[in-house]
Amino acid sequence: MLAFFDESGQPHPNDSCSRPVVVSVCIRRQDGRAIAGQLYSLKRRMGTPNIELKAANMITRRVFERRSNEWELVESFFDLCRTLPFALFAVVMEHPSRMPYFSEPGREFFLPNQYRYLLQRIHQYATEQGKLVTLLFDGDGPTLLGGTLPVRLSPFCTVLPKASPSPQFVRLHSL
Repeated sequence: MLAFFDESGQPHPNDSCSRPVVVSVCIRRQDGRAIAGQLYSLKRRMGTPNIELKAANMITRRVFERRSNEWELVESFFDLCRTLPFALFAVVMEHPSRMPYFSEPGREFFLPNQYRYLLQRIHQYATEQGKLVTLLFDGDGPTLLGGTLPVRLSPFCTVLPKASPSPQFVRLHSL
C-alpha cells in the first residue's frame, strides 16, 4: 500500500497559514496507475492537463462565484473521488499562538502529534487490509521541521535512500 503525505502550512506562530493541515491518501499499489490515469483524464477533459490541483487555489469564493470552468473542475474532481478506491486521513490544526512543544530544546527529534495520529490511522487501515505501507512525501518532505522529519520518523519507519529529488520514501514498521 502507498500512503502519500502532503501538508499545507506548519503549526508555527509565524506561519501565514491559518489552519495547517497534514493529509495522507492511501491506495493499493496495483490501483496507483489507474487512479493517476483517471485524474489526468479529468484534467485533460477540462483543458487543464498540466496544472497541479491545489485546494487553496481551487476552493475559493472567487472560483465559486465567477469561474464556472474551475468550479466544474472542482465538482468533477470530487465526483471522481467518490468512485476511486482510496482512504483519506487528515489532521486540521489550529494556528498556534506559541511555539509548538516539538520545537523546544531537547525535543528536536520528537515526532509531532499530527504525524503520530496519521501513522496510527494508516497502520490500522493497513493492518485491516493485510498490507505493508510505503510512505511517500512530496519534494518538501525531507525539509519539513527544519530537515529533521526523516530522523523524527526513524523510530516508526525505515527511511530508505532517496532515488530521486522527489518523493521521500519510508517503510512503516509495525506500531
